[in-house]
Amino acid sequence: ISTIFVFGALIPDLIKSGVYLYEAVTDIHNIHIKEVIFALEVIIVFLFASLICTLMFMFFNFHRKLVRENKTTIENLEHKNKEYRSNYEMSEEENIIQ
Repeated sequence: ISTIFVFGALIPDLIKSGVYLYEAVTDIHNIHIKEVIFALEVIIVFLFASLICTLMFMFFNFHRKLVRENKTTIENLEHKNKEYRSNYEMSEEENIIQ
């Protein structure tokens, strides 16, 4: 969840950086190199935060699926690509409550 807040906080800076880089490209004679580097750093941090946010979302969904099926990660890996039902699996709602 904190990654989403970082992601949201970076959007205004990303927009400002994009506008600044566009202006720097169109007016090549008034470039301040430190500001261009800062703008590129903001874009890189935004991309990195996006990657982390995506990976955390995938991690969360994988473990949510395991909770619904009442399986452990090891059980899931041992029976990968095979039909397997955990001995402890109940209905989806009971698995979540448990």
